[in-house]
Amino acid sequence: MTKTSRAPEADRSRRIILVLTVVVGLAVAAIPLVAAWLGDQPDSPAAAPGVVGGSSSAVDATSTAQRTPDPAIPVLDTPIACPGVAPGAPDPDGPASTTVAVGLQKTSLPCLTDSGDDSARKTLSQHLVGKPTVLNVWAWWCGPCQKELPLVNTLAERHPEWNVVGLHADPAAEAGVQKMTDLHITHLASYQDAKKEFPRQASLPGVVPLTIVYRADGSEAKMEMRPFTSYEELEKAVQEALG
Repeated sequence: MTKTSRAPEADRSRRIILVLTVVVGLAVAAIPLVAAWLGDQPDSPAAAPGVVGGSSSAVDATSTAQRTPDPAIPVLDTPIACPGVAPGAPDPDGPASTTVAVGLQKTSLPCLTDSGDDSARKTLSQHLVGKPTVLNVWAWWCGPCQKELPLVNTLAERHPEWNVVGLHADPAAEAGVQKMTDLHITHLASYQDAKKEFPRQASLPGVVPLTIVYRADGSEAKMEMRPFTSYEELEKAVQEALG
């Protein structure tokens, strides 16, 4: 092989070595930059609690700090307490009455419109026996109930001589309170019956709305398995049931 033929091969080798040297040099020089960039990244997408993506602006941080968790049961604009213990009410731990309806004697429920606290359960026979009672069973998702509740609310407002109360038969207590707020229910106290204890104890049909009228001694006077469409119709039905 001649000197002339070896020259191109030597030039090509030098060019390859030069290119490799430049590439390696650039890679080594870039290492500090990459490390610095990585060090500026958040540890995880959840670095800022309550803010999507882990990044937060001043406004986000303020709103997160000021935000308070929603209560399990919202508060009505006008809180309505369920009836207190009636004078001469039977002792719930005493012998069963032969007059008071079984459902009233055996069932104790929290007051949805008072506090909704399940630890403050009220025995219905203690709170509803003593004067006539109109008990309206309803649920927040029931269309006929939504039309009937304002009528029952008016009945409670106009007849303080009766216990006019509701019984929300659905686990979603917060939805029940919200529905009462939407319908401007301001006089109708309501119990919360998440497990449908009262219908089971009283052997009631599984329908809503349902209205039951009790005499002052707690005995059942009448059961209405129909929605009322006018106040006059509702009031007349109660008056006739009580004689």
